[in-house]
Amino acid sequence: MIYAYIRVSSDKQITDNQRYELECYSAAKGVQIDNWVEETISSKKALKKRALWEVLTALKSGDTLLVTELSRIGRNLYEVMTVLGELMQRGVVVYATKQQWTLGDNLISKVQAFGFTLAADLERTMISQRTKDGLARALAAGKTLGHPCKPNSYTKLSHKREEIAAMVAQGMSITDISYAVCAHRLTVAAEIRRMNGEQVEFKTVRKAVPQADAVVITPATPTAHSTQKSVDELMNAGGRMFAYIRVSSDKQTNENQRLQISRLAEAKGWTIAEWSEETISSRVQLEKRDVYGFLQKLQRGDVLIVSEMSRIGRSMADLIRVFEMLIGRGVSIHSIRDGYTFGDNSASRTIIGCLSIAASIERDLISQRTTEAVRYRRACGVTLGRPKGRKDSEARALKNEAEMVADKDKILVLLQNHKSAKDIGKKYGVAASVVSNFVLKHFGKSIQELREEHCTILTPQNSKHFRRAWHFRKKIAQMAMEGETWKGIADELNISYHTITRYGEQLVGSVEGEDWKARKAATRKPKQPQIWQNVERVRGMLELASVVTVSQHIGVPERTLRNFMKRAGIPAPTK
Repeated sequence: MIYAYIRVSSDKQITDNQRYELECYSAAKGVQIDNWVEETISSKKALKKRALWEVLTALKSGDTLLVTELSRIGRNLYEVMTVLGELMQRGVVVYATKQQWTLGDNLISKVQAFGFTLAADLERTMISQRTKDGLARALAAGKTLGHPCKPNSYTKLSHKREEIAAMVAQGMSITDISYAVCAHRLTVAAEIRRMNGEQVEFKTVRKAVPQADAVVITPATPTAHSTQKSVDELMNAGGRMFAYIRVSSDKQTNENQRLQISRLAEAKGWTIAEWSEETISSRVQLEKRDVYGFLQKLQRGDVLIVSEMSRIGRSMADLIRVFEMLIGRGVSIHSIRDGYTFGDNSASRTIIGCLSIAASIERDLISQRTTEAVRYRRACGVTLGRPKGRKDSEARALKNEAEMVADKDKILVLLQNHKSAKDIGKKYGVAASVVSNFVLKHFGKSIQELREEHCTILTPQNSKHFRRAWHFRKKIAQMAMEGETWKGIADELNISYHTITRYGEQLVGSVEGEDWKARKAATRKPKQPQIWQNVERVRGMLELASVVTVSQHIGVPERTLRNFMKRAGIPAPTK
């Protein structure tokens, strides 16, 4: 039988990508999957508590287990290697589609399995450490973590309050009551305080994750060429410390790495001579990155500190190249998450080789997962990439112009109804400037001149803008008769300034009569223009009296005085 096993770690992840990949593989090979097993569980859970355990128990000689990658079985190196060894002894075939790896009793298969599993183990460790660093940074910023506490109205013992009250009345101690209700004595004490009307508050206290100290491993029999000094010894000998931080995209933040390095340096008493930060992918050539020029500054006895070795690079060739370049100069590399100081010794070279292989495998897996997600979305009919910009060809432009010529009379009606060139352009799929040029070409006049010629009589039905202004015609007339400007009226009523200036006189005339301008000129008070000649006097009056009192005293409308105060920068009186 052929078993397909799919696993994700949380509900926020989906299994569709893995299922789609396994279906494509089975279709390409012409095989049929007999049993599908899916589960949402962390790889940190015990193997016997996972659905994978039932699959492993059911597998027998000749069966096949399909997974997208070995990390789906588990991320613990020893656990996965034990499972693979047991399946190999039974004669079970295990195949990982992403890595194109088949379980076999040969050296190549074993080395590949070790490398893939080591990469998965290191990836899980790094993910866990990055999460802890993020929580530590959030705690340092004063954020409260964890689930919100439940309200005092509902507690663990809220349904046993009558029973607890009876026990308290009998004189029983809190400890005896806790045994009777099967709860901790502190929980019982808090419940009694709630019953007495006291407010009980719970605060979630989380401690910051301690940073790992530097671990220096030296050979059992050191020689003159391989003795590795600790970071403290190098710093005491006059060495300098350089810190390097890298993230791959703008969506990531380098605050976690900076906080991690700063905390360790502060705890150890180290002084960082220079920081280097960059946002760049590890796929970019080393010579094109800032770190290449930054590394040229390091001299013998200096220390390069990073949060993890993958920040220098995920390519095995780049990582080994940087290591050999720095070690050849006598520079040490300290990795916080790895808890190790790399120097000129065989142990460091061995670990660098393993870490570079794991980082390279992790980068390839990330790339493969992205590619498979893109393939799955395309198979579902999702259009990927940025939206294409519309570039109308000459044929399309001629077609649009032909449509507009055929609808010449309709366009004239739309303009008479005060439709804008932008709205007309949207209808025919052209820009507003194309509509303006079309009107000028076929009618011989601009849009404004055409409207003035055909729109001699206006009614509230002509334009939506006019209808809005018509609704406020009484207010517009009142403000205009008080001497308010069209600009002030438009700002106050939130109406387009163009609408007010075009229809304002007609609207005021419909309310006040055709002679409203003459009456306004006759009632205009001569003191109003003198406000700007007595700015300091008005400022002093506003410090002693209200706006209403000052406006009555100097003989200007209150609204005009407030506009004057705004333009002159005079604050409103507090009393």
